[in-house]
Amino acid sequence: MTNSENGLILFKEILLTIGLEYGWEGFTIEEKAVVKLSDSEYELLVGDYSAPDTMGDIEVTCSDGEL
Repeated sequence: MTNSENGLILFKEILLTIGLEYGWEGFTIEEKAVVKLSDSEYELLVGDYSAPDTMGDIEVTCSDGEL
């Protein structure tokens, strides 16, 4: 039980962690490659995003070459 309407997000994280610990089939974390973007590519990502199933909107900014 969680004290919010966003408990499903927490539940998914807990279930994934348990599945990884016990080696359940289908519970894996996909490795992601880190990619360096140019300043102009970062600027394309700057803005306000609506985040469904979370606690509100997300504002993405760029400072010193980092989002």
